[in-house]
Amino acid sequence: MPAFWFSRKIWKSWLDWLFPRYCLGCGAVGTLGCVHCLASVPLLPANAVSRLSGMDEVWAGFAYAQPILKRLIRGWKYESWHEVAPAIVSLVDRWALAHGAALVPEGVLVVSVPLHPLRRQERGFNQAEVISVALASTLELEHDASALRRTRYNTPQARTHDRTAIGGTSLFVADPVRVRGRVILLCDDVLTTGATAREAVSALKSAGAAQVLVFALAWSGRDLN
Repeated sequence: MPAFWFSRKIWKSWLDWLFPRYCLGCGAVGTLGCVHCLASVPLLPANAVSRLSGMDEVWAGFAYAQPILKRLIRGWKYESWHEVAPAIVSLVDRWALAHGAALVPEGVLVVSVPLHPLRRQERGFNQAEVISVALASTLELEHDASALRRTRYNTPQARTHDRTAIGGTSLFVADPVRVRGRVILLCDDVLTTGATAREAVSALKSAGAAQVLVFALAWSGRDLN
């Protein structure tokens, strides 16, 4: 194992030298999102997003229209830029320390909008879970990756913006044993129309959740359905 790890480290260092990363904001070498450019992305006001029907509260950290944020998220989700994760986590931490600590009540159970197992296998990770784990860690809250699961494999909403892609049978199912009577903080990467969030909230409340709060790293600025 140590020899394999060392070889992998050497290989990665060689690739980094051959294909250096450049900040998508300023072009600085070494990272896709440098500290200065990430710090320049303005936080949204705590009450920027109107409450969506069925949600007890809904918050978003940043405007999706910010160029560096939009490119980081799209590269992360659709181009397998795994190295984007630390930049995303740093943005989650900014919101948690600036707003989350005051807004999110104690005793909340943090969950994420899940991917279908096939989609997760394709992507290699669930971006919403990375966000939820980071938020739970910073705010010292309980996290449960199994409380909510996706029942259907569908075309990504971010590409279709089509409500019918989520229509029909329920898209999610929640575990009553894990969520009954709990206040849930549901996390996702981007809040667009609110269709996916509404489906997830409905599943959690059907399973007995007392309240469902929603946090998205980014908000498209569109009115929520």
